[in-house]
Amino acid sequence: MELTTVVLIAAALFAWALVSARLQQAYLTAPIVFTAVGAATAWSGLVDAASPPAGLTPMVEVTLVWVLFSDAARLPLQQLRRDLGRYARLLGIGLPLTIVSGWVLAAWFFPQLGLWLALLVGAALAPTDAALGVPVVTNPAVPSRIRQLITVESGLNDGIATPVVMVAIAGAAATAGLESAAAPGSAAVELLIGAAIGAAAGAAGGWLLQLAAGTGPPSRISPASESSP
Repeated sequence: MELTTVVLIAAALFAWALVSARLQQAYLTAPIVFTAVGAATAWSGLVDAASPPAGLTPMVEVTLVWVLFSDAARLPLQQLRRDLGRYARLLGIGLPLTIVSGWVLAAWFFPQLGLWLALLVGAALAPTDAALGVPVVTNPAVPSRIRQLITVESGLNDGIATPVVMVAIAGAAATAGLESAAAPGSAAVELLIGAAIGAAAGAAGGWLLQLAAGTGPPSRISPASESSP
């Protein structure tokens, strides 16, 4: 059964590679198609959705890390200065207001969730992903400046909202009295430590790359220059 599932997934990937251009013209993006494929495999019983394999969580976490890294790596940092004020308003004002608004609405519509789970809903739904709106950010009819704003905002909002999501999860777990659940304050401290380590590792890596680029192999001396007096 597992081999059959792997074969079906490989066939779906191959079929998508063949007809992706035509499907995207019909506004069927890869996330939509493969979500439908996953739902079909679960509905047909090929995948036991009630008991996911033990290795699924690490795979999802690694995939999320690479997705966020690729989003950040595509940001044209040299072009950010022109619209730095707009990016600051989008991420520093718009995103927090969206999280708070989602928190309030979730607590209002679903009071049984409690404050922490309502915050989780608001923070998880606030970030947008440009991958879901590829027809918009790749449409030449949309002004390039607007497309650039959407791309940059969607590449950075996940990293800003993730700490809020983690604190909300820790708060919900502590409220539920789960064993070994960390308090929200402890989760926030761990996030700060992780961010500091990540920033230090990135700065060290960038410094090493600059050092390697500045200390390349010495240029070879041409035979003409060697023979000249």
